[in-house]
Amino acid sequence: LPRAYLGRPYPAQQLTALNALGPVTWSLNNSVMPPGMALSSGGLVTGTPTAAGFYNFNVRLTDGTQTAFRWVELDIHPLEITNDGELPNAIQGAPYSVTLNISGGTGPYTFALSGADTIPTGLVFDPSGVISGVSTAGRGSWGFTLTATDSQGRSTWRPFSIDTILEPQQAPRINPYTDYFDDCTLGNPCE
Repeated sequence: LPRAYLGRPYPAQQLTALNALGPVTWSLNNSVMPPGMALSSGGLVTGTPTAAGFYNFNVRLTDGTQTAFRWVELDIHPLEITNDGELPNAIQGAPYSVTLNISGGTGPYTFALSGADTIPTGLVFDPSGVISGVSTAGRGSWGFTLTATDSQGRSTWRPFSIDTILEPQQAPRINPYTDYFDDCTLGNPCE
């Protein structure tokens, strides 16, 4: 299942069964849902998580003839980086600045690039969550993962990308004979 965030309503997720011989009924099999979450008999996972953590729960599904069991995983993060995963384009040679936003947890927050990830050349990543500078990178897409940690040590991560583009070129100017265009129409001579 897609990750969930503490205290934020979870977008309903429909579990599906393949090769069922009839209508399917879903239930928990000797397990419990994460706090604040529910599973309907129709296989719909809904709710607002009230405790962060990584949860496994076992579901039972039956079509009246066959019964199957499946483990389902749900990762509930205590905080969320709310910026869109595709950050604004960086124009080569132009100033750039983006501030990362976070919800949940307890501030102050610190951010870090994951592993050997890098951002476009010329931009600087500040642990306060600001990416700024003047891109000197050529045209391309830069993918990286950022981790945010709150003052109590709780963290979350999210993949991001920045596309670097060249400075927009000016449209060509057409000046065929003079500093203005003649008003010529088909069949009439230009004057």
